[in-house]
Amino acid sequence: MAQILNWVQTMKKQKNDNFSLTHTILLEQFGSVIIPVEELAESYLHLARRTALNMAKRHQLPFPCFKLGNSNKSPFVVHLNDLVEFIDRRVAEERRVWKAFQIG
Repeated sequence: MAQILNWVQTMKKQKNDNFSLTHTILLEQFGSVIIPVEELAESYLHLARRTALNMAKRHQLPFPCFKLGNSNKSPFVVHLNDLVEFIDRRVAEERRVWKAFQIG
């Protein structure tokens, strides 16, 4: 975990344009750039784990999921960047909708 935190600090110092606050938070939460779908299903997708896995198998989740191994037992995972892109895109969409309803 210390290596991850050091890397996060390096990215912040370099002001990397491809590294957002969302990256930092998710990296600290999951501790890896490869995140098992089961670990994010309930908190980010509001789906039961089994439902999320079935959707991952059918490529029905709003971001790409894959297996690192060739085994049927290999877990479905998502890359940190794909999850960040999904979250940031949803935030931007909702922000535009919210602004459209503001007076002034």
